Amino acid sequence: DYVNISNCTATGNGGALHINGSVSSTLNHINISNCSAGAGGGIYMSSSGSFTLNSSSISNCSGNGLYLGGAGANTITSCTISGCAAADGAAILIVSTAGSTTVNSSTITGNKGVNNELGGTVRSYGTTVSTATFNNCNIYNNSSPQHGGGFYWNAGGSSKLTINSCN
Repeated sequence: DYVNISNCTATGNGGALHINGSVSSTLNHINISNCSAGAGGGIYMSSSGSFTLNSSSISNCSGNGLYLGGAGANTITSCTISGCAAADGAAILIVSTAGSTTVNSSTITGNKGVNNELGGTVRSYGTTVSTATFNNCNIYNNSSPQHGGGFYWNAGGSSKLTINSCN
C-alpha cells in the first residue's frame, strides 16, 4: 500500500514533508504530488541523520521535488521525480554539506528550472565536501533556462559527482 500526499502548501519549507534535526528517516511507498514550498515542495530534508526514500514518487511539485541539506547519508532507490519546477535544482537540490547522496535505479524526468536559474534536474552548491552518485538511472527531458538542464554541480572542497550507467 502507498501513502498519498497531495495538494499541500507551505509558505516556508517542506510542502509535503519537512524533516529536520538529528533524526534518521526511512520512507517507503510514498506518492507526493502537487505540493509547493519555498524549498522542498515535495520533501525538505535538513537533518544530520540518514534519509532513505524507496519505491516512491514525487511529481508536479514547485520549490524542488527533493531538498537535501543535511550532513547524513541520503539514499534514493527505485523512485520517480517528475514534473517539478524550482529556481535551483528542480528535481533535487543538494546543499553541499558533509553528507552523501546515492540515487539508484530511479527516473528523473520532465523537471524544469525557472526564473533564469540553474539545474533542471540536480543542482549542488556550497563550500564543504559532499558526494553524489547516480547508478542505473533514467534522466531525460529536464531543462534549465541557463546552465545544467541535467546537472549543475557547483560544490566546493573535494566534492564529487559520479554518474554510472544512466540513460
